[in-house]
Amino acid sequence: MSLLTLAGCISLFDISLSVGYGLFYDGRLAMPQTYRPIRPTLSTFSNCLFGFLGRKCNFMKHFFLSLLGLLLFIGCSKNNEDGPNDVKVTVSTSENTIYNGIETTFSANVSQDVSEVVFYFDGQNIGSDITAPYTIQYTPKDITPGTHKVTCVAKLGNNNYSGETTVTMVLRLGDEYQGGKIFYLEASGEHGLIGATSDLSYSGEFGEEIRFSWGAETLLGTTKNNGKENTALMAANAPSSGYAGYHFKNGGYTKNGYSDWYIPSIDELEILKENKAYVGGFSNATDWQAMYWSSSESSETKAYILNFNALMGNTNDKVKVFLIRPIRKF
Repeated sequence: MSLLTLAGCISLFDISLSVGYGLFYDGRLAMPQTYRPIRPTLSTFSNCLFGFLGRKCNFMKHFFLSLLGLLLFIGCSKNNEDGPNDVKVTVSTSENTIYNGIETTFSANVSQDVSEVVFYFDGQNIGSDITAPYTIQYTPKDITPGTHKVTCVAKLGNNNYSGETTVTMVLRLGDEYQGGKIFYLEASGEHGLIGATSDLSYSGEFGEEIRFSWGAETLLGTTKNNGKENTALMAANAPSSGYAGYHFKNGGYTKNGYSDWYIPSIDELEILKENKAYVGGFSNATDWQAMYWSSSESSETKAYILNFNALMGNTNDKVKVFLIRPIRKF
C-alpha cells in the first residue's frame, strides 16, 4: 500500500469517526450549529459506537456501519493490476510439423517481463531465454514419429507460470535417425529400415579389412526376406574374422550406439540398392568393387549378391570376399 493511499485511509477513518460522533452524540441527532469538532480518539469512538449500538434505531445503525465499511474499502483497497497471478504464457512454433536434423524455432509470448523462460520438449530441458521475445532454436535428433509436447515455464520471483503446445514429428527417407539414415518406410511412417552410412570394416593383421567371405560351404537355411535371422545363423557358423557373420557375434555389431545391426537379406538389399542415394557412402565402381553380399544363400556353395552400380549376376561363391553394408530395423 502506498503512503498516499494510507494517508487517505486514515483521513477517511477520521471523517467517519467525526461524522458518527457529531450526528449521534449521546444517542440523539445533534444540531450542526451546536456541534463542536472534537478530535476523536479510539476510546471516544468505541464509547460512541457501543452507545449507539445499544439504541433501538436499527435503520440508522445499519446505515452508519455500511457507510463506514464502504469508505474504508474505497480508501484502502490495494491496486492489483498486472499482479503475478495474471501472467499468461502462450507457446508457438515456427513449424507445426518437425523433422529430425532440421532446426525449428520455439517461442513463448509472456504477458509481462519475467526473469527467465525455460523450454521443455516432452519434459526434457532443451534451453532457456532471459530476454523478450523469448525464443530458442532446437534441432530434433532421434525423435520418434507422432505428437510431442512443447512446454514453456516462465519464472517470476518464486512463482512459475507455464504454457504448452504440440508438434508432430514426421520421418522421411534420407533422415538421419537412430544411428544411420532411413532408406525404407512402412505406410504408417512409424517403422522402416535404416542403413549404416559406411561399410563394415575392421582392423586386421594387414590393416583395415573391408571385404569378407559369406561363410563356409554349408547350407544354413537362410531366407530371402529376414536378414536379422539370417545374420544370427551366419554368426553362429563363422569361426574367424574373415567371415562376415563373425562380426555380429556376442551381442551383435555395434555402431553409433546401436547393437542390433545385421546383414540385409536379398529382398532388403534390393531396397537398399534402389534407395542408396538416401544413405550414401557407396562405391562408384561398376565392377566387383561395388558388389555387396546379402545374408540369403541360394545353395550350399552360393549366396545372393548385388552390384550397386551395374546389372550383374546376383549369386556368387560363398568363399569370395565382397562388401557388407549393415542395416537395422526400427
